[in-house]
Amino acid sequence: MNFDGNMADSCIMLSKRIVTDLKELQCVAWLDWQIIDGGNWGSIYVDDASQTFTLTEKFYMHANYSRFIRPGYTIIGANNEKTIAAISPDKKKLVIVATNDNKSSSENFTFNLSRFAGVNSSVEVYRTSPSLSLAKNNITASNKTVSDTLPPYSINTYVISLDSGVESVPEVRLQSYNYPNRYVRHADFDARIDENVIPKEDSQWRLVPGLANSSEGYVSIQSVNHPGYYLRHWDYDFRLDKNDGTTIFAEDATFKLVPGLADLPVFLFSRTIIPTDI
Repeated sequence: MNFDGNMADSCIMLSKRIVTDLKELQCVAWLDWQIIDGGNWGSIYVDDASQTFTLTEKFYMHANYSRFIRPGYTIIGANNEKTIAAISPDKKKLVIVATNDNKSSSENFTFNLSRFAGVNSSVEVYRTSPSLSLAKNNITASNKTVSDTLPPYSINTYVISLDSGVESVPEVRLQSYNYPNRYVRHADFDARIDENVIPKEDSQWRLVPGLANSSEGYVSIQSVNHPGYYLRHWDYDFRLDKNDGTTIFAEDATFKLVPGLADLPVFLFSRTIIPTDI
């Protein structure tokens, strides 16, 4: 990895890399092999002559993740590409880490926590930037929403207590009507039906309220093993894509439950943009 920037640049770059690796590659561990090093890479700087060490900004950047997203936590869906979210094994603590990579401007963030039950109103925030070293303060969650202003060039960790854990969203499989041993699955981000799906998780989905229309009867189909990815139509193809937060994506990934053509009690999905095109 080539890098020519300063320590602050290095921290922001690696923070974004950690988010990408955990969300996209779904790695189970993230290791830094340059903990003690000079220049702009090390988390700890050692002065051999004086036999002293100094904790650098990168040490605190790592702490924004490692002190709060602990072994056993589960990475869950977070739509913003610079944000990652994880929940504790007992479903009682939610951790969100958000990075503002703008050097000169603050950035307003809003986190929608409507899928969580019993959100505690007091939220702990830990910030790291060129002038802050995991500095702690508290903000307030209101109506299951956390809104905050991220300082320029900063990494921000939010620790949220959940009184009642997560509202359950059951995992389902979408079975073919006339080939009942085949299921909708994703493979190389394309959608198709297969039997004997391996791994099984490729054919497991969560039906969540529609991204474009959350009214009753409208759903979006989220992948279980790729949180934040949804089935969507694109150029008359059916595929699995990451939610990029755009209106077009939300509409492409929202479907209406309508009676099945072969059997009325069986439901099929109708697109929301082209409702007559099934």
